[in-house]
Amino acid sequence: MAQQLNGKSAAAAAADHLAFVEDAISDLKEQLTDLKQSSNMTEAQYRQVNDSITELLKTLRGREDDILSMIDGNPYSHYNHVQSTPQTNVLVLASMRTGSSFIGEILNRNPKVLYAFEPIKQLMLKDGAPTLPFRGANQLRDFYACDFSSPDLKKYLDFYNSLAPPSRLDYVKAWVNKDNCKLKLSGYGWESCKRISADGATKSCRKYDIRAVKIIRIRDLSMFTHLMADPEVNLRVLNVVRDPRGMMSSVMPLHLNNYQVISKRVADRVLSVDHFNKNPGLRDRLKAYCDSMLRNYLLGQQPWFPRGRHMVIRYEDAAYDPRGMAAKIYSFLGVSMHGNVLRWLDVNTNIGDNERDLNYIYSTRRNSGQTAESWRRKVTFDLAEAIQNTGSCREFMNTMGYRIVHSAAELLNQSLSLVSPRQF
Repeated sequence: MAQQLNGKSAAAAAADHLAFVEDAISDLKEQLTDLKQSSNMTEAQYRQVNDSITELLKTLRGREDDILSMIDGNPYSHYNHVQSTPQTNVLVLASMRTGSSFIGEILNRNPKVLYAFEPIKQLMLKDGAPTLPFRGANQLRDFYACDFSSPDLKKYLDFYNSLAPPSRLDYVKAWVNKDNCKLKLSGYGWESCKRISADGATKSCRKYDIRAVKIIRIRDLSMFTHLMADPEVNLRVLNVVRDPRGMMSSVMPLHLNNYQVISKRVADRVLSVDHFNKNPGLRDRLKAYCDSMLRNYLLGQQPWFPRGRHMVIRYEDAAYDPRGMAAKIYSFLGVSMHGNVLRWLDVNTNIGDNERDLNYIYSTRRNSGQTAESWRRKVTFDLAEAIQNTGSCREFMNTMGYRIVHSAAELLNQSLSLVSPRQF
């Protein structure tokens, strides 16, 4: 019988304690920033201590699953048997600041999944470059075939090998293990990791029945229809969308800060239509987002489009019901869900936000239900109206079930949800 701690199982209590420790480490990083500003600490000293704290935090997050799996009475253990399935390849297709990292983690936390983060970025091509869609699609095909000897996929592998152990966790978590990395003498954290050869990466890749990639630099679904129709690739696409008003409320603070890492306090600044009008790049980004995501949806409705290969995911639905969305995703993929996924969701979607956390904007650790429509406090009605009237955004919003607001009162009325029930 599972040991109980204050009405919770040992595993659930341990998960709470891990979250508490992570928050404490994050607070320590903020105190370090304050100390630097109020003392004679040099930049070199600050970077050394800050890097050590960052590595400790990443190490703890990387070992959450291992720690919890060793606890008796683990309430998630009965999910851990994943039935063998035919090779399944997954593409998380999205745009910037739409919740794709959250959806990606639902896959990444499954030890049966080989998950790669943004390999297309290492092609070193600008967004909109004419060759990017073609080379990106070819690189993905090579990844799903586990051909790491291909020139474009080798660029990703070379980049991965250049990273320190904690950063490798952000790109291919599955390869940071005792086979490839050396533990520190303390037993906590990785001291170093060896280079992974193309042959080694290929052999490792072939052990996984599920291979997944997340990209935000190619948003055109039509570039992947040949992979979806090819029975050897068996590609399934998770197309993540978000209310464009919420997406822009997240993009704009980054844009106004030159896409540098920012804290929650900065991310939550109130945004006006002046910010939008004075930065043409924001309007261009918004128009491209609405156009591409509407086009993707309409493409998926065509009678000749591969059936059962494309799933539209509204970020808001995942935020309000993370477990339910995870179940839908794994059902769509035709595989069973691992307990690590549910454990990660339980720990990481019900925590408070640290307004000074400099990693907040890129973090997947949030109170997801509060995040779904929190943008309404940050956007003025004039800005919301400008977003609604840009390009095809109004048609996209109507198609996706995002309610149009006609007044400031509607925008601020928290009892009125702007996300209508919708089946895709």
